[in-house]
Amino acid sequence: MQSVILEPLATNKYRSITYEPQFVQIRPSNSAFVYLDAQASTLETNKVNMLLSSIQRLGDFPSNLTTSICRLTVSSAAAFYCTPNVNVRNNNIIFYSSISGIEHSVIIPEGFYTTSSALMDAIVAAMNTVSGASGITFIKTAVFGNPDMWNLNASVGVFYISPLCNAVTKGLQLYNFPISTALVTSTKIGTMALFYTRYIDFTSNRLNAYSKYQSLSNNGTINIMFRLFIDDPTNPHWIAGSPTIPSSHSFEPSDSLTTIDFQLKDQFGDLLHIPDGPVGTNSGFTWDLNLNVQI
Repeated sequence: MQSVILEPLATNKYRSITYEPQFVQIRPSNSAFVYLDAQASTLETNKVNMLLSSIQRLGDFPSNLTTSICRLTVSSAAAFYCTPNVNVRNNNIIFYSSISGIEHSVIIPEGFYTTSSALMDAIVAAMNTVSGASGITFIKTAVFGNPDMWNLNASVGVFYISPLCNAVTKGLQLYNFPISTALVTSTKIGTMALFYTRYIDFTSNRLNAYSKYQSLSNNGTINIMFRLFIDDPTNPHWIAGSPTIPSSHSFEPSDSLTTIDFQLKDQFGDLLHIPDGPVGTNSGFTWDLNLNVQI
């Protein structure tokens, strides 16, 4: 809407209570809200990489979802977060044992870990599953003054945790393993934040096709529409958020939208992991997005 200048008016042309000028006609808004609900999609089972399309079955001709858009912003977003903080993306530990002279690979059981103590117990138990082959038995001890940091101690010999395993590369906000190949008898793990990912990025290549400035994250993710931060990583629940300052995405009014793509990515730039199971299936995971479209 363009700005208008109201000329000075006589006192009798103002409301006596609010002192607002009379005879000013307000133009109807040139914007509208579009609500996108992933749960309403019955054909797309992959809710983290999906295509909203006007084509529903073979032989359909594309129809316009909307037209004449010049700008759009995200007003709010929500998602049912159901990804365990320990999952296949970050539960592999590879460590070297000086007793065996080789590296050993172990898996931490997938699940929601609510305390650093419980997670450290799982790490020690996993590493001790190969104690017969590695020759080392591990124990944990507390770090004074920090309840979320722990010592990982070897009974004999020395060891290191490989910086190439996904527990290190994808577990920075979860375990916070040291990144080193120096052989030690004990190493500190933590401070543990218990997060698989700190946020979910909603991205769309189609809706960003005409943006003059492409949003780019330090993990390489581009075309970000909205970043939804996770408040609690330890249980399945709904999370929601609204931007403090909505980002504006330019569009071409002459281009008609027949399809809209969305990819939901974690803080590492990978598609958000959705586990199998009664709670964590794709049918259980869902999200919604509110767009403010300006015509």
